[in-house]
Amino acid sequence: MEREILIRGRLMKVDCEKHTAELHNFGDAPIALQFEGNLADTMERLATRFVKVEGIGHFNDDDEWEVIVVGKIAAERSAADEFFAREPKIFDPKKATSFYDHSDDDPIDIEEFIRVIYEARDA
Repeated sequence: MEREILIRGRLMKVDCEKHTAELHNFGDAPIALQFEGNLADTMERLATRFVKVEGIGHFNDDDEWEVIVVGKIAAERSAADEFFAREPKIFDPKKATSFYDHSDDDPIDIEEFIRVIYEARDA
């Protein structure tokens, strides 16, 4: 059985000579992909990226994927890609909160320390 499909996942194991690849979809078994030669450059460029695939899905009698014949493919961002695309926070000493500067061995007042932490969090 076959039907038109739209599916997202991470493109892996791209083989431009055999025109095959795999789509890894959120912990499920990898789905076999086939593609025409005109998509080879795009498939190679998108290898290991999170993608959206449109095509014809072929299923066996148990309604399990056999292969998807790729018609169109485009890059998309996954939640992990969004996480890694964010700018890292840089330590700015001007915004740092210090508890206190002491020059002797006085014990730390834990209540005062906790108050300073809460005030810095709420700022």
